[in-house]
Order: sequence, then C-alpha cells, then structure tokens
Amino acid sequence: MYWKEEGNTLDMNDATHIINSRIEENEWLDYKQEWHQNKIELVRDILSFANTVHSRDCYLIFGVVDKTIEVIGTREVLVY
Repeated sequence: MYWKEEGNTLDMNDATHIINSRIEENEWLDYKQEWHQNKIELVRDILSFANTVHSRDCYLIFGVVDKTIEVIGTREVLVY
C-alpha cells in the first residue's frame, strides 16, 4: 500500500522511495522505459488511470523497466 496521504504531489524523493521499495505496477502506478512517442499513447495511459475504481492520485514514472523495476533513465525529453 502506498504510504502517502491522498492529494499530495509526488516529488523526486517519493519516486525514489517507490523505486527503491520495488513497488510493482498497480492501479495507481505505471513505469515507462521511455517517453511516449505520441500524444495518443500518453492519453491512453492517462485514461487507463482515470477508469480505475479508486479515487487516489496515479503516477507514470519514466525511465524504469516495468518488469524488473530497474532504473535506466530516458534518452530525451519530448515537448508536446
């Protein structure tokens, strides 16, 4: 279970804690190895979070392999 209270924003320390704790992907957390290549993929991930049955904040953390929770970083920053 996530340790933060609902409504708080996720900062770098929180993201680091999630990764170091090896919290697996779930209904409020999704790891991505790279930035989305187009807006449609990003919107699809956001809508997936919006369609969950809970009311907590949801997070996409980029630069992490979802199966191993290994930090690999990202190659570039895309500006939409």
